[in-house]
Amino acid sequence: MTISLHTEKPARRGLAALPLGARILIGSVIMAASLFQARHGILELFPSLGADAGVTAAARQATSAASRFIALTTEVYRTGDPPRETDAAAGPLLDAVFDATVLKTKARFAKADLGALADWGSAMFRVGYVYILAGTGVADLANVPDDPKVLAQARRNVAAYAPEIGRFLDAELAAYGAMAKLVKTDFGGRDVENDPKLRDAKATFNLGIVAAIDIALESYLTPGISDDWRRSRLPVLATAAYQAVGLLTAEQCGALRDIARAVTAEMGDAVVKGGLDAITATLKCG
Repeated sequence: MTISLHTEKPARRGLAALPLGARILIGSVIMAASLFQARHGILELFPSLGADAGVTAAARQATSAASRFIALTTEVYRTGDPPRETDAAAGPLLDAVFDATVLKTKARFAKADLGALADWGSAMFRVGYVYILAGTGVADLANVPDDPKVLAQARRNVAAYAPEIGRFLDAELAAYGAMAKLVKTDFGGRDVENDPKLRDAKATFNLGIVAAIDIALESYLTPGISDDWRRSRLPVLATAAYQAVGLLTAEQCGALRDIARAVTAEMGDAVVKGGLDAITATLKCG
């Protein structure tokens, strides 16, 4: 099946102007930078006390599990044979990294939770991209070549490893949503535009949220992805979009609306189309 975005559909901005495989890989580099900024830049603005013990423990467990998972998969970028969630050794590690129940159900987080949330997001990222890069010959996202074969393989992997990548997308969006709530609250009383450090930190973090939502939306266009899979992503996508509003710029929200409209136009399932329409309506900033 060939996916095409016709000329009468909305113009697409930013990452959306690139081929899907390129968006997946370039967006991932942006996400990595934003998670680093959350951990080592924005965190300086937050109190060091009051972190939730459950969130901290889950983040530490996820970080440890991610390291053990990576140790099992050092050749997957070359062999293209990652362990699946049904694997006896890898399954529990994936559960530890991707089970973001506490992030989806906890009503409030302490500002001091930002460090643990960023660490947990980084663990999710490291594990998720084992599946994205499987069989591409690329071991490091910082050294992705401009090779159509690599981009095509990354795109095929979304469908080939749909269960694991679906869990990764859900968990990563849950982590970004939780961080967005905290960052939005903290920046609310600060003169960000007149403080270069704050301005740069917020801008980098925003780019990560945009990339995470963009990659999740664009995954809907992957040949071989089922409507059941698409429906399963809708709740966390909707929550992330809602949490991003008030933090993103009007231009960033506009770009995401363009993407959501274009993706919706390619969908045939009424539930999926309705869910994406609701997400588009949510993304109103400025």
